[in-house]
Amino acid sequence: MRRRLFFRADAGPGIGYGHFVRSLALASMLKDCFECRFFSSQPTPWQYSLAGGICPLEALPAGEACFEAFLGRLDGSEIVVLDNYFYTPEYQLKIKEKGCKLVCIDDLHDKHFYADLLLSPCSDDASAYDLEENACIACGPSYALVGEAFRGGFVSASRSGVFISFGGADPEGLTLRFARIIRKKFSDERIDAVVGDGFPVLDELTAVPGVAVHRNLSPAEMASLMRGSRIAVCSASGTCYEALACGCEVFAGYYVDNQQDFYKMLCRRDLIHPLGNLLADRADFATQAPSGRIHFGGLEKRFRSLFLGLSMDVVPYTDLTPEQSRLVWEARNLPEIRCRMTNPEPFSFESHTAFVKGLKKHTDREYYAFFDEGGLAGTYDFVDIVDGSSADRGLFVVPGRQRSGVGAAMECLMEARIARRGVRELTACVLRDNPASLGFHQSAGYVVETSDDRFYYLRKVLK
Repeated sequence: MRRRLFFRADAGPGIGYGHFVRSLALASMLKDCFECRFFSSQPTPWQYSLAGGICPLEALPAGEACFEAFLGRLDGSEIVVLDNYFYTPEYQLKIKEKGCKLVCIDDLHDKHFYADLLLSPCSDDASAYDLEENACIACGPSYALVGEAFRGGFVSASRSGVFISFGGADPEGLTLRFARIIRKKFSDERIDAVVGDGFPVLDELTAVPGVAVHRNLSPAEMASLMRGSRIAVCSASGTCYEALACGCEVFAGYYVDNQQDFYKMLCRRDLIHPLGNLLADRADFATQAPSGRIHFGGLEKRFRSLFLGLSMDVVPYTDLTPEQSRLVWEARNLPEIRCRMTNPEPFSFESHTAFVKGLKKHTDREYYAFFDEGGLAGTYDFVDIVDGSSADRGLFVVPGRQRSGVGAAMECLMEARIARRGVRELTACVLRDNPASLGFHQSAGYVVETSDDRFYYLRKVLK
C-alpha cells in the first residue's frame, strides 16, 4: 500500500499562488509513488484546474477554522507537507503529535521547525535554520520545485521577445512598470506579460504598445511562452527557476524580504542579470550575461528518493532498541554482506553492542539503521566527519532489497541530513569485484578518483 502524502498550501488573488504552485509541482513529482492529496482554504476554480490530473484537491474553511479542520483529516499515518509562513512551531508540533512525518517548505528561517525534513529550494545555507537534532534539510537548486511542464520540451533556436511575470497578485504593479521600461529599451521585441486575477492596473498594462497580456495561465501555457522568449523578467521566486529551466536569459530582482536570500544565491551562482531592489527607481539592463548553469534533469528521481527515505523510520545506532540492534548485527554478519565490507570478518553481538555504546563518545561519526514495514532495510554511516568540509560514507542494503530503490532513498535522505553539518564532499570505496555497487555509486553522482588492487576510491561533491 502506498503511503499517504498530504499537501497543505493556500492561495488566492490577495496572497498570490506561489506556495500552492510550487507544492503542486512537488506533488506532480511524487504522485506515482505516494497517494497524494492537497488541502487548501477556499480554493479558487483556477486552483482546481491546476490540481486536476495531479491529485485530489480538498477545500478547507476560511480563517482560523482551516487549521483545526486540517488536523481533523490526519490519522497519524501521513507524511504532511506544509508550505507557507504562518504555520507556527506549536502547530507543527500538533501534527507531529498525531504521529505524522512532517515536511516544511520555507524561505524565511524565522522560527524553530519541528519538521523531519526542511525543504529550502531558494537558499543553499543549511545553517540558517533552527531544526530538531535529527532533522534533515534539502536546500538549493538541486531541490528546485519546478513542474514537469517547465523541465522538458523543445526550445527554439530562433526564440525572441520578452516574458514578464511578477506573480498573479503583483500588488506593486511591477509588471506595468517593467513593461514600460522594456518597451523603451527593447523597442522591437515582443512582450508577453502574465498576470492573475488580483493584478491592480490591468487597463494600464493593456494600453502599453506591443504588450500581449495573459491571465491565469496553466503551467503548460506559461512554459510555452517562456520557451518562445529570449528574455524573462521576474522576481526572485519560483518563476525565476521556471524561466531558467526553459532556457531564458533571466533578469531578476526582489521586492519583499523572503526573496532576498534567493536573490543573493542567484547572484552568487551567476545565474541571472541582477536587478536589485525592484521598488527602486533604476533598473540596469546592461549587465554582462550570466555564466552559471542549473541542470534540472533528475529532479523527479531525486525527490522520489528523498521522500521514500523519509517514509522509512531512520534510527541512530545509539537509539536502537535491543531488538533493532540485534537485527542490525545479524544483517551485518550475513556472509553475502560481510564479503562486500572493508573488514569481512564476523564479529560477536557483544562487540557490536560495545561499538554502538562507544559511538556516544565520538562526534566525527554517525551510524543509522533504516526500517520499514518489511523490517530492517539497510544501514548508512558517516565517518571521519569534518564539519563544513567532508565525510567518508558507507551503506548496505539487506539481501532481497537491492535494486528496489532503498539504496537511492537512503543515499538521498542521508545527504540531506549531513548537510546540517556543512559537509560538501563525500568519499567512499567500492570493491573492484563489485560492479553492481560501482554502478550504483556512479548513478548517485560519485566519481572514481583512484584505485588499488582491491578498491575503487570515489568522491562526490554535494551541490
